[in-house]
Amino acid sequence: MDENKVEANNEGQYVLAGFLTQPLDDLIKSLIILRDNLPQNSPDDAAGFEEWRQSIKGKLIDAGITIDELSKVTPPGEIVSLTPSGEIEFYIDSEEEPAEKTLQDLSYGLLFKWILSDEPAPQKIEAIEELIPQLKSISLKKHTMPNNKLTNEMQRGIIGDGPQELIVSSRATRGKPAEITAYTIVTYEGEDGLVKSTKSLTEYDRQVGDTLASLWLYGDPNHIITPEIVYRNLTQRTQSETPSPQQIGAVTRSIEKMRRVHVYVDATEEMKRRGIISDGQQVIFDDFIISLRAMTVRSSGRTLKAYKMQSEPVLLSYSKMTKQLITTSADLLDIKRVDKHGNITTASIPNTENRIAVKGYLLRRIEVIRNDIAKTAEKQRKENARAKRAGETPKKIKQEQEPTILFDTLFAETGITKKDAQTDTRKYVFEVLDFYKAKGRIKAYKKRTKGRAVTAVTIEI
Repeated sequence: MDENKVEANNEGQYVLAGFLTQPLDDLIKSLIILRDNLPQNSPDDAAGFEEWRQSIKGKLIDAGITIDELSKVTPPGEIVSLTPSGEIEFYIDSEEEPAEKTLQDLSYGLLFKWILSDEPAPQKIEAIEELIPQLKSISLKKHTMPNNKLTNEMQRGIIGDGPQELIVSSRATRGKPAEITAYTIVTYEGEDGLVKSTKSLTEYDRQVGDTLASLWLYGDPNHIITPEIVYRNLTQRTQSETPSPQQIGAVTRSIEKMRRVHVYVDATEEMKRRGIISDGQQVIFDDFIISLRAMTVRSSGRTLKAYKMQSEPVLLSYSKMTKQLITTSADLLDIKRVDKHGNITTASIPNTENRIAVKGYLLRRIEVIRNDIAKTAEKQRKENARAKRAGETPKKIKQEQEPTILFDTLFAETGITKKDAQTDTRKYVFEVLDFYKAKGRIKAYKKRTKGRAVTAVTIEI
């Protein structure tokens, strides 16, 4: 094993694959000897490992090295594992990329701090790995979209608009008044913690937020993500496909924006009216859209910006409570070309920020229409049964959602204003709908025209 060599494993930890020879020459020689004699995976691992640690601890104390001194030059971090081959894996909690020499020094700081600590020895060497979660890339199978009123209003000027009673429902239920409101304050806070001017989210931001919600539900249980992981699941790209710096930059800007949007919602009255809680109970959401702690990790030889999601995304929590979530198969995000016979090919249509926003908007609208059709059918079934018992003619239950998607609305929601971009978007919409038809997600679609222009599409589920 080469000395003074810092590598990275494929899980994103810094790995010291050798041992320094200066300035603690004698100590390092002892480390090398002890490294080669680390206990194997046998029943006496704990005792053997503790003996090894105490031996090193004595040498550190003799050298005058203390935890306080090490803490002055070492950022927060943890030893992850020490293997029988002598490799030390460790984690550094820092947004800044350390220099190579600094990285080597930090590895010793963390190792020596751990050895000097009074923590009990692990039952096995592998148990040290539990000290820190590992960065894991994952390809999601499910995609979840929060779809309540507050989520929709994030794109319509609610951020920075001051306290308000947000109308979250206007439908009468069981003889109760139709309008339900929730006291809401949404602010954008800068890096300095001060409230800034109005800053709306975009449809693209919403798609990134939906992917983060999906990663929270179905991703790495340690909830550590990188912009690369987010982008790959946003587009369902494989691990072999490398996103461009521009694509990663767009995702990173979106994440950074959402981690600074603070949401306060007193939903107590809403939850009472919906029958979710009883009198005397209270429901308040008070968090950033995405609560993240930033960190720097190294993966496959590259330094990456990573984040740990510290709590469930607030819009996800809110929508879960009111059962206003849409969940679909994640492969619907990878739009494939369809040949002239209606067969899906293996060729994925390239992604742009506009296209990511458009397909996400279309998918959400289609799923809302699908859910509305199912709810209407169930209501009609109940009405038919009621009318039969009463000897009456059943009432016709109307769908609440029009199965029509207007291009003007789509352009407004996705922020596509330039004529050239709108022309490209119309073509892309038909490609997406052809793909969903071939996948069996919709039966068909019809174009509505005005003159020579296509102004809308009507979806048949």
